Amino acid sequence: MVTPNKKKQNVFIYIYIKETDNMPTNLVVRQGTTGVVVTPSDSTDITDSNANTPATLFVGVGGNIEVITLGGSTLLLKNIPSGSFMPIQVTRVRLTNTTATDIVAIF
Repeated sequence: MVTPNKKKQNVFIYIYIKETDNMPTNLVVRQGTTGVVVTPSDSTDITDSNANTPATLFVGVGGNIEVITLGGSTLLLKNIPSGSFMPIQVTRVRLTNTTATDIVAIF
């Protein structure tokens, strides 16, 4: 029995995202234009970091990093390799549980 040739068809999926008041005003895709060296602290936010300019982190020497995210969550990120960019938006790098060093905030 001979089976007919099946023609490949392109399938396009469109996703519609409704903009609401809950949408962040910052853009995840923007590139950094400035940066500061981070001194981990349990009580002080990263200098110049705020809701409109949250920081993305570069980790020079790997280890664990405890951060407070733009949304207010405290996260412990374990075993971050040296030379990594962390694609999350943070306002603070906590001293508690942070073993990584040479951290730079980019925003």
